[in-house]
Parts: sequence; structure tokens; C-alpha cells
Amino acid sequence: MNVSNNGWWYDGRVLHVIPYLWSGAGDVVTRLAAAQAGRHRVMVATSPAVGSLRDWPAYRRRLNRASVAHATVETFARAPERFWTAVDAMQRLFRTFRPDVVHCHAGVPALVAACATAATSGDRRLVGQFYNWRPGRPTWMNVMDCHGFGRMDALVCSARASVRLLRRHGVRGPITMVPLGLAPSFLRPITLAPVQFGRQTVGFVGRIEPRKQQHVLIEALAVLRRTRSVDLELIGEPADPTYLESLQSLTLRWDLGDRVRFAGHIRSVTGRVAGWSAFVSASIDEGQGLAVLEAMALGTPVVARRAPGLEDFLVDGRNAVVASPGARALVRGIARVLDDDRLRARLIVGGRRLVERRFTWDRTLHLLSSVYAGGSR
Repeated sequence: MNVSNNGWWYDGRVLHVIPYLWSGAGDVVTRLAAAQAGRHRVMVATSPAVGSLRDWPAYRRRLNRASVAHATVETFARAPERFWTAVDAMQRLFRTFRPDVVHCHAGVPALVAACATAATSGDRRLVGQFYNWRPGRPTWMNVMDCHGFGRMDALVCSARASVRLLRRHGVRGPITMVPLGLAPSFLRPITLAPVQFGRQTVGFVGRIEPRKQQHVLIEALAVLRRTRSVDLELIGEPADPTYLESLQSLTLRWDLGDRVRFAGHIRSVTGRVAGWSAFVSASIDEGQGLAVLEAMALGTPVVARRAPGLEDFLVDGRNAVVASPGARALVRGIARVLDDDRLRARLIVGGRRLVERRFTWDRTLHLLSSVYAGGSR
């Protein structure tokens, strides 16, 4: 392995394969590819656009600015006729791009890459990365993914819950823990100012879908509004239109129409999140909880339910207020943050120290370089 002066650069051709560039995984992949492209040849392969299934334009623009090449290989669909067409396309890509490392950012890309490698000459290292599975997926999808992950030369996870999940599904190979670091823009100077009197805002960043439990946040706001002037801002792409409609109906039922803002997808959330009195999460499942960590980095106190992905780093009273499930527990947690300036300062300092110690972007690059080169941490 050749290493650059800052200690993390892996010297080799890298091909990243992901179904689509969207959400948190798309952010990580495009940041990673852009950083690697500063030193060597990097390509990202994603699936063709079909209706609403497409790469987010902002992520594609990031790749273009970094001069990262793009290829189209279908790794979203699982039907046999499309899967084996993808394997054939991946074989052709291997012959033309000749990657040294193929970094597969989901189960289907991992299985496609493994099948293509078995029928193609050349020495390449297959690295799989598991982010998360949505709750309630059909078992056969998980089995299919694990057939791909089980054929990787190296496998990466960013949360202990992910490791447990893969082990339960029969994946036996070594797994390296690589926490996903934050973009440096989140590590700007912070202040320990107390909560300002008057109208306050709490918020959450995450896709609008049932596992994020935004309805619990609205229920909590309805209780808070009895004694406080508090607004709720929900930032995130609508992933489930039916669920979004139910949330909007809920705000009308409790006469919160002017107190809940559905902001949708926002290109840069730093200014909005830094201005909140608290970041509040009722999510029942997270791949790692990047949005929670981003709030900590920005100096916004966190109130969160302990959930897979978050359980690795949440410490009640030190870097977050950890709440039990349910709206009333969140209400009590939010009230503690708004009323106790000492607690608030402790959470701000503790959250920022956590990010600076464990979740920097340079650390992620360094750990992945070791995985690429055949090592682990």
C-alpha cells in the first residue's frame, strides 16, 4: 500500500458500486470517491434511472466536480433476467476499468460483483459495506444480500447492531468496524449559549418513513405546546408518501399546522440544525445515526431514543438525553434540555468531543485504506 503524507491514501484503481446515490449512503459514497479521486482513478457505478428511482442530482454534481467517472450497472433490481444482465455488464466494466478494489455498498452490488469476478480474469479485492436494512423486509432479500456479503474479501460495518444482524443471517467472514466520519464542514466553532426566551425550534433530519417515527415527534410537540412556545421542523426526503400524508393529517388534527414545518430535502442542513434548541430523534433503527452525530458536531443538544446504530455512542447525560420509547418520554427529555443550562452545556461539549474523537472523516479514510490494502482494525 502506498500512503500519502496525511496517512490515509490507498494507491489503486477503485470502483464503487451502489444501487443509487441517495440519502446518507449516497453522501458517504460520493464524499469517499471525491477524496480518493484527488490521488488516483476512481469510478462510481449506479443503476439506471427508473421513475423516481434515480441518483440525487447534488451527489452526481459532486462526482462531476471531482472528475470521478460514472458508469451504469443495474444493481437495484433482483429479478433474474435483470440480475444476470447486470453481472454481464459488470464483467465488461471490469475488463475496461480494471479496478484493484471493488467497493460494494449494498448486498445486490456485492453479489453482482462476486459473480462477475468468478467469470473474469484479473486480481481485484472485493470489499462489501453494509449500511442497514429497512425493518420488515422479506427474508429472501436478506438471504440474497448475505450471499453477496459472504463472498467478499472484506466486509465493513459502522454499527455493532449491523454486525449482529449479519451474523444472525449466517455471514461468517471477518467484519471490520469503520465508523462513518462527518464532513469537515460540520466541525465549525460552536458556542455554549443558553436557550433564548421566546419561540423555540426543535427538529429532526431523516427521510420521512415509519421507522423514523416522526409521528411521535408530532405527538410530543402537541404536549409541549400546552406550556411552551415550541415549533418542530422536519427535514428529509419523503420516502413514504402515505406516511407523509398521515403526518400532515396529524398536525391538522391537533391544530399544529403553523407549528410543524415539513422542509423536505435540503442541500445543506448545517445552518438550520445549528439554530435549533434541540435535535430530537424517535427513530427505532439507524444504520449509524449520521444526522444525530452531525447535530452533536454543530453544538445542538440531542434528545434521542436508544436504537440500533445509536446505541454505540449515546451516553445519557454526557452527550445526549436518552429517552425511553414514546412521546411523553421525549417531552421530558426536551424539557430537561430547554430548562437546564448546565445540562445543555455538558451535552454540547460531550457531543462535540465524541465526534472529534471517533467520527472524523480522516479516520474513516484511514481505516478504509487499511481494509483496501488487506488489513483490518
